[in-house]
Amino acid sequence: MSRVPFELRTLEDLGELCGRLSVDLPAVQDVSCLAEQVPLGHWTAPNRFLAQPMEGADATSAGAPGPLTERKYRRLAKGAWGVIWFEATAVEPDARARPHQLCLTDETADAFARLVEATRRAAEGRSPLLVLQLTHSGRFSRPEGTRRPVIAQHSAALDAQHGIAEDLVTITDDELDRIGARFVHAARLAAQAGFDGVDVKACHRYLFSELLGAHRREGRYGGAYENRTRVVRETVAAIRETAPDVLVTTRMGVYDGLPWPDGWGVKPDGGLEPDLTEPVRLARELSSLGVPMINASVGSPYYNPQRSRPDGGQGRAHPLYGIAQYVGLAGDLQEAVPEVAVASAGCAWLRHVYPHVAAGAVRAGRAAFAGQGRETLAYPHAPRDVIQTGRMDPDKCCITCSTCGALLGSDRPAGCVVRDREVYRPEVGADRSLTPES
Repeated sequence: MSRVPFELRTLEDLGELCGRLSVDLPAVQDVSCLAEQVPLGHWTAPNRFLAQPMEGADATSAGAPGPLTERKYRRLAKGAWGVIWFEATAVEPDARARPHQLCLTDETADAFARLVEATRRAAEGRSPLLVLQLTHSGRFSRPEGTRRPVIAQHSAALDAQHGIAEDLVTITDDELDRIGARFVHAARLAAQAGFDGVDVKACHRYLFSELLGAHRREGRYGGAYENRTRVVRETVAAIRETAPDVLVTTRMGVYDGLPWPDGWGVKPDGGLEPDLTEPVRLARELSSLGVPMINASVGSPYYNPQRSRPDGGQGRAHPLYGIAQYVGLAGDLQEAVPEVAVASAGCAWLRHVYPHVAAGAVRAGRAAFAGQGRETLAYPHAPRDVIQTGRMDPDKCCITCSTCGALLGSDRPAGCVVRDREVYRPEVGADRSLTPES
């Protein structure tokens, strides 16, 4: 949870804070560019607001969307998001990270079709792009509440932290071939259900993300760049071939914050300095395969190394440093690969000031989409307010208490206990560890 008090009232306050911390963030007063349409090949997003995938742990035991799942996406549709990126959906039951994670199979496909129909109906004539994130949880697999990790390689940084046994056998190349085929099958089901697009998830150290950094792995999926990126490239190509009418994209980690030889997007010197040479190369190759947009991610929620503060001080680093890194790295990717529309995010702490930073990035050519994650749970109609009034209401914004994440981590339906308390506050109950902090 963020312990740094939020004291920004105006854009001028943000400028003063950036100056004091020596942080560079793009920001402009006029946010009207966020209402612009964004062409994406054969598709068009009605505006630049992108609802990031936020898991709810509210699916049925089979992985079908539950009532709270549908409620969440109906609220986003009413809120005028240009792109609604549906939460992580496992491509097979064993790929789930928790017992009530969404899972798209032949058995649950009809329920997903009903979810799409309900979401489009709630959009009231608007036409948001609906993208379904497909995933395999890899080392974080826990399909029935018991850990069943699947790893591409052992990691000195992650194994001990997550209880991975030293003798756990890594997944074989043949099994990776089979999982790639499961992504393709799930993509076909998503197309039949009515989704506009699918996301081949490659971030946050889940299976495909871990393969990107598998420098010490042998075989077809490890070692050289061509092998480490093979599963993403070939899965995207196979989906494009078998479901040509579906927009294929990826939420790709551009920098996962792990040192080499485990890390991706990091310099190979054992430190933590970003190096986007390989992420940029992969983005260009995906563009050549027909990928029109990339949802950029930075870091991993499961690994938080001790870093020195950029200002040289002691204690907890100010959130603005992390925000500047996220916006900066996504911006570097956008500038390096302008033919791909890049979505940025990681700015929930900015609350009502965020549209000004997002618009600044767009106007500077350093982002095409303004992504928001936790804010979608707290303030699902934020885009509608910004488009209509030019501002977000400070009293409706996410306060970055992280209770939604704590609920998810304890396998409870996750939502905003501050702004949506009638629905989600009962999930907290008497658990004082889940009490929100402002």
